[in-house]
Amino acid sequence: MDRLLNEVSGGPFCLRQPAVADMIVEAIQYNADVLKHYVLHAFVGMPNPVPLLATPAMPLPKLTKSLTRASEPTRCCQ
Repeated sequence: MDRLLNEVSGGPFCLRQPAVADMIVEAIQYNADVLKHYVLHAFVGMPNPVPLLATPAMPLPKLTKSLTRASEPTRCCQ
């Protein structure tokens, strides 16, 4: 299954760039540790997407908006 997920041929692959991947990891950890938006259990940095397992500490629509906003710069990558 991991091999199949790594062979995704569509969508942005910004996370193949180390600087972008680091930014996303920092945003995930910041949302968990500083903002306390969720309890982070696990995540996997993959080229596309980033699976995240967390227990929300806020309503899901607000959490989703926060995570999306944190990853906005990656939308320009293709």
